[in-house]
Amino acid sequence: MRSTAFEGQAAVVRAMVDEGYSAFAGRRLKLNFDERCSPFSDRQELARQMSREDLRVVDEESMAVYSFKSLYTMGTNEDLLYFLPRIFDLVVESVINPEAVWNSHETLWLKKLSMLVEAKSFSVDELAFVGRYLDALWVLITLDHEQYWHLAMDFLEYAIEIQPIDYFFTLWLDSATVEVLHVLGDEATQPCGILHYGPVQKKVAADIEAWLQTERVAEKISQIQ
Repeated sequence: MRSTAFEGQAAVVRAMVDEGYSAFAGRRLKLNFDERCSPFSDRQELARQMSREDLRVVDEESMAVYSFKSLYTMGTNEDLLYFLPRIFDLVVESVINPEAVWNSHETLWLKKLSMLVEAKSFSVDELAFVGRYLDALWVLITLDHEQYWHLAMDFLEYAIEIQPIDYFFTLWLDSATVEVLHVLGDEATQPCGILHYGPVQKKVAADIEAWLQTERVAEKISQIQ
């Protein structure tokens, strides 16, 4: 059962989706998208299919497969900028619905986003929206008690290439509800249950565990005890 705070934040982030479509409205998919994709497997056919559809209705599985393969074997930075609003849309729904098709296919959207930031592909207004969107999405994730650490780790693994991890820690604590503070308090007093597999995730997990022991976190937690 999701909390009232989670449901309220979900409404906030969903409302931002329309803002995202507006922010990237100037981006157009250039002709022959399929020719900018690898001829192997079904990539070019998928590209032709996606090119024929209105952006807002490109189906979830096709978009997830494209997002995972984008920049590597499907399309360019400019193509991805066109599709980003739909990606942002589906990411929100994947956090709200753990059974979403997106979650079975796509794990690299934030990595691709960081690559666009590094390449300075965004306009000033687009980048400002991306920052607001990530902030709101992160708050939603930290309010989720069903996928809590799994989502937090997946987000931070690549988001820290866009903003320092302390930035997200501050958002986490500032937006924490009583329920979230109880979770943080439990994690601060026992071995952390965060799953981690690669070196980046291990570093993120270690940073979270160190943060949980800081005075600022302890002071915030003490307010509910």
